[in-house]
Amino acid sequence: NEVTAKTIVEAVRKKDKLASEIWTETCRFLAIGVANIITLIAPEAVIIGGGVASAGELLFAPLRSFLPQFVSMIPLEKVAVLPAELGGESGVCGALALAKQVYLESYQVYEV
Repeated sequence: NEVTAKTIVEAVRKKDKLASEIWTETCRFLAIGVANIITLIAPEAVIIGGGVASAGELLFAPLRSFLPQFVSMIPLEKVAVLPAELGGESGVCGALALAKQVYLESYQVYEV
């Protein structure tokens, strides 16, 4: 059997102790990455998409609680950490938008 974010989330919701430990550690590592982004570019928002974002507050609550440990130079109340509106499809939509942008810029094609 393959272990995926979805299977871990299901196990966490069933109160599995090992899955909960793995999930907490995963949220902590994600918080470190998000904290680095916040510190480097001070965005107004960090949008998290893909399948893992479908965990909802199971992901976002611990993620937000870990952030103060790793962000000190930027006021966190000024940065929203939100799920992508496109959910699991956000990565594909972003890749398509980037491909379109690169195509239009590199070939000087103009939309009408």
